[in-house]
Amino acid sequence: MNENFAIGGCPADKQLFTGSGNCDVQKGYIKTLLVTKQNAKYEVPADGNLDAVIKEAVGLPFSHPNKMWIVSDIITNGAPEGGDNITSSAGERGGSHVVGQNPMSVTYSVKHSMCKQAAMLKFKGLNVRVMEIDENKKVFGIAEDVNGTRYLKGYKANLWVSITPATASADALINVMVAHDVNYFTEEQPYESNAIIETAPKALQSAQLVKTGVGRAKLLSPCSSEDLGAIFGSLLDKTAFIAKSGIDFDVTFDATTSEYLFTTTFDVPIPNIDEFKLAPVADLYALNVLDIEGIDAYVSLDSTPTAERKAQLVKSATGVATIAAIGLPAMNVGEVLGDKLTKEAFVAKTAADFTVTFDSATNAYTFMTTDAVPVALADEVKLADKSVLLGLGIIGIVGDGVFVNLA
Repeated sequence: MNENFAIGGCPADKQLFTGSGNCDVQKGYIKTLLVTKQNAKYEVPADGNLDAVIKEAVGLPFSHPNKMWIVSDIITNGAPEGGDNITSSAGERGGSHVVGQNPMSVTYSVKHSMCKQAAMLKFKGLNVRVMEIDENKKVFGIAEDVNGTRYLKGYKANLWVSITPATASADALINVMVAHDVNYFTEEQPYESNAIIETAPKALQSAQLVKTGVGRAKLLSPCSSEDLGAIFGSLLDKTAFIAKSGIDFDVTFDATTSEYLFTTTFDVPIPNIDEFKLAPVADLYALNVLDIEGIDAYVSLDSTPTAERKAQLVKSATGVATIAAIGLPAMNVGEVLGDKLTKEAFVAKTAADFTVTFDSATNAYTFMTTDAVPVALADEVKLADKSVLLGLGIIGIVGDGVFVNLA
């Protein structure tokens, strides 16, 4: 018998099951879209929960290949358009047969607002991938297995955004048409899969610090000027902000004026060399602030320090010194500034070349010559001039101008 003979004319190399149990998943009404770049894919944890994965992806910078955007609060799922069969009668005797399917698109609508419109129109015409989250908190996309590791990625799509004006009986809508790839039915639909979430992610609105006074700022929406500080208040502590210079600082919220006050650990206002912005989304999520993302631009809270503290080196061993703030309250400057005080923050009296290392266990600095031996007996060291410290982002302290012998 011919070994290539096919009984019934159908391949018999795969089992085919058409039933399902009681725990199978059914796709529900879509409430949220996860928009990603074309090459994005996300490893699915063993428990299938994507909460942490989504939070991380939303917080990534724009340049990252796995950056994700959220379109939430969908109120309308349009009926699919296209997707109908393509038929041909070529070669047939009085009949036709299916040769493929037309591309399919689905339109989702969210409630209109001007700020949302300005943001979402930027999706218009983009080639992306889109995952879907339904009303049952199931995340749908395309499964991919890479050496035993399971990934989920979005459906290839082109986005088109349009506006439906309000009428006397209906609100205005923003419509996002997801036009699936021409190969959706053959290359994606057969590999469709899902993961789960516990908390439905929210679309993020932009937020930006706006200077209101010396070391003071409000947190506002750049689009609507809504006072976001009045909403989040003291939930936003120092971990919610970043100083461009890397200086240590504190943040307090003034509920009376709805302002954030930025101060150094030396209780002096931040001078104009320093600038601030909101921390990445992941840091905001850790504070249970789930609704905003900072504009990626630092804002100068320019001011001149109203007070400074002098600091001096105090020898603790040969070639080793701590730095103490002069006066009360007592303060070990190394405990605050650590390795921010680099070699450039010090001056050797003999102009000998040296290195400086910081020991976080003792909050002390070790001064070594380039020959890796303690600084010579004839050599003395002091803190550099104020202008040098400012250039290093060291704010609120100045050296006492006295060389200290570290013999």
